[in-house]
Amino acid sequence: MRGGIIDIFPTYLNEPVRIEFWGDTVDTISSFDIDTQRRSGKVDFIEITPANEVLVDDNFKFADKIEALSKGLKGKAIKAREKLNNDIDKLRQGLHLNCLDKYLPLIYNSNGVFDYDFDRLFVVESARVKEKMIKQEKLNLEELKWFVEDGTLCKGLDKFNLNFDELKSVYEKHNAIYMDSLPRGSFDTPVAHLANFRVQSFNAWSGTLSQLKEELFPLFKGGYTVCIMAGTVRAGKALCKDIEDMGFINTVFFEKRPEKLQNKAINILTGTIQSGFQISDMKLAVITHSKTNQSTKKAKKASSKNAIHSLDELTVGDYIVHNIHGIGVFEGIHALELNKVKKDYIKSAMQRAIRFTCLLPNLIWYQNI
Repeated sequence: MRGGIIDIFPTYLNEPVRIEFWGDTVDTISSFDIDTQRRSGKVDFIEITPANEVLVDDNFKFADKIEALSKGLKGKAIKAREKLNNDIDKLRQGLHLNCLDKYLPLIYNSNGVFDYDFDRLFVVESARVKEKMIKQEKLNLEELKWFVEDGTLCKGLDKFNLNFDELKSVYEKHNAIYMDSLPRGSFDTPVAHLANFRVQSFNAWSGTLSQLKEELFPLFKGGYTVCIMAGTVRAGKALCKDIEDMGFINTVFFEKRPEKLQNKAINILTGTIQSGFQISDMKLAVITHSKTNQSTKKAKKASSKNAIHSLDELTVGDYIVHNIHGIGVFEGIHALELNKVKKDYIKSAMQRAIRFTCLLPNLIWYQNI
């Protein structure tokens, strides 16, 4: 916001919008290019939604939902019922809840990004996906147990992500294509066809035209379809002209992502990727531009001169760092039993008087301060 101008970028639009005021009256609304800041069109109407991950249409109806959930709780859910009833009172008084995210399972019936309609789902290194997801499931379960015991969560407010069996259903629904570097004996869902192709990766293009010409000549001569990721619209238009001046006549620039690349041509697109690649079997090469002004300095390693190398060196009151919760104050080691298994847990006090316990392996760094 500056002067009488407000710039916003609603999530449902492809370009940001500029609202210009004349006093307290909206004078013009127009879309503009985020790189050049130039207007690209007039906008008659715009809907501005709250900058919040969770939106509730009607506080009173939402309060009724929570009340129904609270009445259905049984057994030892006294703490949870008290907190739910407090939230119900706030909603009916017209107040905003700061903990709306815990009601996600009650407000939305969603599979996240998989709710979007797409024909194909590419799964890269499916074995790693499975391994990481199962590990995350176990970690989430451990976290949920403490929140349920604390009364923050309860039955009905305990599902915030898909489990692996549900993910497999998503694979089947969206006709998953497994992209694995090494062959596998079996996959997570039935596979109709196996295909083998080689991908050669190469470094990003630094921006030198002479270097680009050397890379393009053998590809163009070999009948390749070439895709160059140029970064911005302005850079793409300039690059298209430069390549045509090199003698590559069959060059085309796409300001928006095309449904299909022009065959045996040099296609210039906006955006960048991490590195380029070449698929010889498909006669396809992708070249991406990299920013030459990126810093090459290595990050400095944290000094370890004050690091503690044994739990015996920790005393109550020392600061510790957990790999998820962040910084806390050490309150001692306690043996707790979960699922009939006793393990040592570290008890720590976090900011805003939050306390948690964690398994010893989850403590990634600690130091006397």
